[in-house]
Amino acid sequence: MGLDSLAKPAGLALLSRVEEALWDRLYGQPDSPSPLVFNDQYISSGGQFYEILAGHDRFVADLRPEAFAKLGILSNLACHPYDVATALILQEAGCVVEKPDGQPLDCPLDTTTPVSWAAYANPELADAMRLALQAVIAEYL
Repeated sequence: MGLDSLAKPAGLALLSRVEEALWDRLYGQPDSPSPLVFNDQYISSGGQFYEILAGHDRFVADLRPEAFAKLGILSNLACHPYDVATALILQEAGCVVEKPDGQPLDCPLDTTTPVSWAAYANPELADAMRLALQAVIAEYL
């Protein structure tokens, strides 16, 4: 294993392709030089939840478990049940937090299960994006 493979987060290239395909499916190629989507990676799910709750971000999805499975990665950094323990706060504030397939976020209360999730600023945005996200996941992951 070379030093280059240790320098990048596992699954990053595949997850980048998924994200690019999602934005292309939703918006196509913009005519403006200004980006439609700002990408900012946080170190924790709690931080990402806060950004949705505060209105700084409108959509975040953590698809690392699917990407790792696709790439045959057995163990790596991923979200766990304790990382999504504050999802109820978002839901009570009118945000949507769910599994990427649109089902309710439901996971065992342990410290090892990898958890995938999608969070949307509101139900209307979830309705507008959910099918595109699911189509991209089906295609790439």
